[in-house]
Amino acid sequence: MVRSTNNVWLHRFACALAFATLLLVGLGGVVTTKGVGMAVPDWPTTYGDHMFFFPPSKWMAGIFDEHSHRLWASLVGMLAAAFAIWVWVRDSAGRQRLVGVAAMIAGLGLMGVRTPGVFVIVACVCVGVIAYAIPRAIRDSKRLRWLGVIVFAAVIIQGVLGGLRVLLDEHGWGTEFGIFHALLAQLFFLFVCSLALITSKWWQRANTNELNAATASRLKTAFLATTVLIFVQLLFGATMRHQHQGLAVPDLPLAYGKLWPATDVASVELYNAHRLEAAGEQPISAFHINVHMLHRYTGVVALLAIGACAVIAWRNTRAGSTLRKVSLAWVAVGLIQVALGILSILSQRKVDLTTAHVAVGALTFLLGWLAVLMVARLNSARRAQVMSFEPVFNSAEVKHA
Repeated sequence: MVRSTNNVWLHRFACALAFATLLLVGLGGVVTTKGVGMAVPDWPTTYGDHMFFFPPSKWMAGIFDEHSHRLWASLVGMLAAAFAIWVWVRDSAGRQRLVGVAAMIAGLGLMGVRTPGVFVIVACVCVGVIAYAIPRAIRDSKRLRWLGVIVFAAVIIQGVLGGLRVLLDEHGWGTEFGIFHALLAQLFFLFVCSLALITSKWWQRANTNELNAATASRLKTAFLATTVLIFVQLLFGATMRHQHQGLAVPDLPLAYGKLWPATDVASVELYNAHRLEAAGEQPISAFHINVHMLHRYTGVVALLAIGACAVIAWRNTRAGSTLRKVSLAWVAVGLIQVALGILSILSQRKVDLTTAHVAVGALTFLLGWLAVLMVARLNSARRAQVMSFEPVFNSAEVKHA
């Protein structure tokens, strides 16, 4: 008999992990918005001290933001490890259980290491672990334990990428690693929220009557396409933030007085002349302007797509269905996200507004992905229901013959 994944405390713990990860995304947004990612220039130490023993008296200005980000990331890592160990112990036995737990505890022991090279080696091993765990998560009836392994390996990789972003900054690779680190943070947030959904009562008791079977495929495609579009929009946003060019186009609703500003050399020089005279901002390039405009327009298109998804969901689900509620919440969060984006520009990227914009962007991405998973779950539950009736139908046909 397969043990149910419906454990109320496990679900609550997964929700706590998801919430902690959302806060971590927000802290990362603070660090990037303030441009203090290099306030602590060494890693995994903090000015030569072990991260956990860095004196509070030295937590000042940008050091406070960056060091707090690192400490909270460590907390998320420990929560991810606790979740992984929990489900592994619950769903494994014998030698497999002992080996798995020992490996994960050894991974936690890395927090005492001060050599960057060791972390890089372990991160490479974690890539292999994820590649090994994915097919087993697909085939194993107790797949949650393998999903726990994946989330623990992923949080280690994410932490190492954050550290490499610091170490490689002086070699000119800091920005690229920073963008990748930010995007992986969004994907990690999606993954831990998926665990919260999978461990919920709704997932176990999926009501196939919520969704019109004839249009389920179309709804899933619409949700997935819109979610991918939001991810692309987040990519443009991460590129702007990590190049500190969120105000490459400082006016709204037009851009330098046009729907799409000119990006020839003379125009860019003129923009920079006004920017440098106004507040001493860093010079921008045509690339920065184009990325900023793509971020704006994909945001508008994404909001329209979210609205379309909500209409489709409303027409093809029953009253009171969870999918309807999620789609309406998606529209509301999307509207808030666009409003925060506008306010961020009008306020000259005020830290609290920009951080909220980053966090709500993660929520917008999340709701689309959860909707995709929910449609997939309802479809799989319906197929399982149909298959359970097939022997009855077949026996009735034989008896009639």
